[in-house]
Amino acid sequence: MVMMKIKFTSTSIVAVPDKIKTITDIPGMLHQEQGFNGKVGWKFNNRMGFQFVKGDALNFLKYSAIAENATRLEERYEKIELAPEFVMIDGIKCYKLTCYPPQVYHLSPQIIYINSKTYLIHKIKLDAVSDMGTVTTTVTLSDYKKFFGRMVPTNTTMVQMNITIKMHLLSFKINQSIPNSTFDPPPKMIAPKQQAGQTVDK
Repeated sequence: MVMMKIKFTSTSIVAVPDKIKTITDIPGMLHQEQGFNGKVGWKFNNRMGFQFVKGDALNFLKYSAIAENATRLEERYEKIELAPEFVMIDGIKCYKLTCYPPQVYHLSPQIIYINSKTYLIHKIKLDAVSDMGTVTTTVTLSDYKKFFGRMVPTNTTMVQMNITIKMHLLSFKINQSIPNSTFDPPPKMIAPKQQAGQTVDK
């Protein structure tokens, strides 16, 4: 977090087709875990304790799990519209794509800018949804390197509510053996019976 001069670590674990877990640590301040195991969304932090993710926030978490596991834009979006003209973004000539997540998730379209020379994603504008509400978010990706045959951005800058967060990739692994239990809520959390049936519906 640039302005606050706060350093943190974040680890994301994903498994095909729709499992995700993110672990974030701000030393001396916050430890947070959030996960979706294909049915149940949950989160824990050392300040608020355990809770289930529900409603719009659950839709966003479930969609994020699917999107993180996708290797092509066509796998993430129901419809993609290409603007008729190039646009200049940060001095880079880009294609502008308006991308629509599947309607079942009730999410706003996302704007993606593709570098016209490299065909790599340069910037994404989206509405991130959490239990605190919807926040307009801009994500800039840069310094791509090849890992296991895939081009991966090693630097990410995210701006939310005038707060700038810069992230640098330390490691990237694929085809790892990950137990399904990795994505389950901690044992102390007992899922409501209806939770599995309400992962998408409002």
